[in-house]
Amino acid sequence: MDKRLRKTEYFFVFIVFIVFVIVAGKYFDFRITDLHIWNAIASNLEELKLKKEFDTFYINVDDGNMSTSEYAETISVLVYHGLPNTAQSEPDVSKETFKNHLFALKKSGYETITLKELAAFLKGNSKLPPKSFLITFDDGIKTSYYNADPILKILNYNAVMFVVSGFSLDENSSYYLNGDEIKEMVSTGRWEIQSHGYTGHHRIEINNEGSTMPFYANKSWLEKYNRLETDEEFYQRILFDISKSRDQLGSFLSEEINAFAIPFNDFGQYETNYENASNILKGLWDQFFELVFFQFRPVAGYDFRSNYVDVDNNGAYLVMRISIDINTDTKSLVDQINASQSKKLPYYDSFLNKFNWILLWGELEQITGEGLKIKSPEGSNSVLIYLDGSYLWQNYIFKVVADKTSGRNLSLLARYNNSKEFVACEFENDDVSISVTLKGEKNKIATKKYAQNSLNNTALAIKVYGDIIHCEVDDLEVISAKSLIPEKGGVGLKFWDPEENNVDVFIKSTSIYSYDGILEENFDDSRELLKKQIIPPS
Repeated sequence: MDKRLRKTEYFFVFIVFIVFVIVAGKYFDFRITDLHIWNAIASNLEELKLKKEFDTFYINVDDGNMSTSEYAETISVLVYHGLPNTAQSEPDVSKETFKNHLFALKKSGYETITLKELAAFLKGNSKLPPKSFLITFDDGIKTSYYNADPILKILNYNAVMFVVSGFSLDENSSYYLNGDEIKEMVSTGRWEIQSHGYTGHHRIEINNEGSTMPFYANKSWLEKYNRLETDEEFYQRILFDISKSRDQLGSFLSEEINAFAIPFNDFGQYETNYENASNILKGLWDQFFELVFFQFRPVAGYDFRSNYVDVDNNGAYLVMRISIDINTDTKSLVDQINASQSKKLPYYDSFLNKFNWILLWGELEQITGEGLKIKSPEGSNSVLIYLDGSYLWQNYIFKVVADKTSGRNLSLLARYNNSKEFVACEFENDDVSISVTLKGEKNKIATKKYAQNSLNNTALAIKVYGDIIHCEVDDLEVISAKSLIPEKGGVGLKFWDPEENNVDVFIKSTSIYSYDGILEENFDDSRELLKKQIIPPS
């Protein structure tokens, strides 16, 4: 009975509305075919619907041990591509999923910032609230604007669109935004427009067999001359694409274009046939841009998901982004951002957020609430993982308890900056060693014989304070040394065995807490030895 009454009420309201439109049309110059009016009505209705959905939206996530600092210590940046109503391909995210992503972030206390605010933060010139983040879109796809903007509006969020200027301004595409749409976006005050190249968003042929690789990171095959580009030809091609896009967008919008998103996320660190490509690209970016964006994928020198203050940077800032695609559900998105936030000490891992530990190589599986299962993959003999959000730590104790250990060497890493900068306590069955890796060069600075029947259920620890490293087994110090080491950095674990497929470890617990050690004078001082690249005898 109630449902029939409700239908009758809806029908009555609809009839009244139609009568009102007809009467209004007689007395006012009102045309029901006016698309602007109908678009405005539709927009208002959608806004009301989104606000109601947001009010009832709920998500339960684990914040972990995020820093309680008054200001942000790190900034996360997200990158989306297309936002079709239904996502079909990997780079895209559906409109509904995007809405849930942003609703979850807003409910979790995250607020967006602008490019200007990001640049000031990276330079150390600005303090931003905790949980500040930036939303970016690549390619300038129409669905990115039309499906994102209503959601940005009700949440009071803003975003950056990196457009391929040749596709948007030189062509009349049904897929890419055109000039009028770009100006409309800017007029909302919610969007910034920056460069994603001129037409260099494609793969190029790199040999006479038709093999292709990314435009920016490779020399092009010149079929007419049956050869690759020269160094100068490569430079001029890249220079034209970068400068053309910057100048074209700047002139069209009468604004400065100072940010660039790298097409295919490749500046010579992945797919390249030219070893100097990375240096040339970085030189051009320093010349033309303040901020250069690329996606997170662990690689030497760029190992953490979020971005930290770097007052010593002299060129364009390389900004790390978390890539969002069709496989990213709402909880995974929030967990990734939470994992990337600067963590406070003491830190005890509850193993609830699978994104806290980053796998550089090997196999990693988190058993929710229990621990980490670590294995060397087929054909490999080592694994390396490290803790996101730990980059700013300085003086601390990192303690691990392992179980079911298989593998000859278990190393606890401290002051981890990247895979080429860290210190380690290396535990084997018959000795404990301290090693320092700087600029990719490993030096074992101290070793002590220490017979251990097994590493199973044994508490292993590394302490760092100033330039001193301590190694412990079951809370007893085994060896200590002084050395030139990074001033700050996070924690990690590395496992190695001379035989392939033989690393199999379960980590039962990890804990890190501040260490206010007292400097002592009786440590082996290896700093001068490291300067001379001499390895002391064990």
